[in-house]
Amino acid sequence: MIVNGRPASEVYSFMVSLQSASGGHSCGGSLIKANWVVTAAHCGQPAQVRVGTTNRTTGGSVARVTRRIAHPSADLAVLQLATSVPQAPIAIAATSGPDGTATRIIGWGQTCPIRGGCGAPVGLQELDTSIVADSRCTGGGIRGATEICTKQHRRQLRCLLRRLRWPAGQAGQRRVAADRCHQPVRQR
Repeated sequence: MIVNGRPASEVYSFMVSLQSASGGHSCGGSLIKANWVVTAAHCGQPAQVRVGTTNRTTGGSVARVTRRIAHPSADLAVLQLATSVPQAPIAIAATSGPDGTATRIIGWGQTCPIRGGCGAPVGLQELDTSIVADSRCTGGGIRGATEICTKQHRRQLRCLLRRLRWPAGQAGQRRVAADRCHQPVRQR
């Protein structure tokens, strides 16, 4: 969810819309290499992706998905693309930063606070927020080794996935950061 967000202020070259063969949006993801995308495992296997645009229906590059590898213990998956795309992958931070670190969340997640209360916007959304202590995160069950907690709508605190290592040989053991609602996390 990108509640109280705003339309994206720039084109994020790494931002990905996971899509059906007809172009219907299902989830977001992040380009981590020219032919690899990271997303949430519960998003399933899309037919194609659209990369590097603020409008999930036009612009950027479209590439077919040929393979999906789900992380064995987390809600993460990597998708291999049939062809490399020209957009620049996300620069992955070595750490998530201490409490108070400014963080921008971007994506096409719903924009209202009630789950299912509104649809996904066509235009990419962004929200500037900050990391807060894990102990202050609502919803319980935060795992400090793999999640961060951020401020969101009306002081609601939200857990986001932190970096995870992939098993050897899968996506080059890259560390990634993406939230449970499919938007990437970008450290400013």
